[in-house]
Amino acid sequence: MLYYFKREKLLWEGSLSIECGYEDYPYFTLHLSRNGFGYAISSDGCAVTYFSPNMWGAFLPNKNYCLSFVEGPPKNLSQVLGAEILTKCLVLKMKYKGKEKGIYFYRFGTYNVDNFTFKAEYTENTLANSEYLLAFYKDYIALFNCSGEVLRIKGTFNEVYLAGEGFALVKYRENEVYITLLTVEEKPEVRFIRAVLWK
Repeated sequence: MLYYFKREKLLWEGSLSIECGYEDYPYFTLHLSRNGFGYAISSDGCAVTYFSPNMWGAFLPNKNYCLSFVEGPPKNLSQVLGAEILTKCLVLKMKYKGKEKGIYFYRFGTYNVDNFTFKAEYTENTLANSEYLLAFYKDYIALFNCSGEVLRIKGTFNEVYLAGEGFALVKYRENEVYITLLTVEEKPEVRFIRAVLWK
């Protein structure tokens, strides 16, 4: 069972999703962000429970699949490697049907692995606030909401942080530190306000 408390008050309780065949010894990896959104992924990445202070739900990417300790998993198995929870959708870093990895966006209440809203190129490096997902690639950064990519910034950054409802992108050059603010209050916008600090 999963119990969600806020300031010592129980907001809701629900069952964690368990893949078929693992009912006796389930194992989960639990993640919780500072905005109260979170998820739990089962041991083989075949079951995901997502939650916020107001709701919880489950996603099973492999319909009719049952874990077997005798036979190996089928080659077309979908495996969830990580996740992010936005206000309106579930974002899964996933190896889709045994094929290539990608970042898949699903509306809440979607139970079929094929019914994703859209797919983005895979990366392990992401950061999310309530509405947006920031993904880091080799030579650019992409900003997504639940409908698709909304902004792309060329170049690379050494570090990134949540800054209010936006993001702060940090780049180091010799003895200087450059900070670029990505604001998302009304619409995604890059503010070229850079702080240059010398040691």
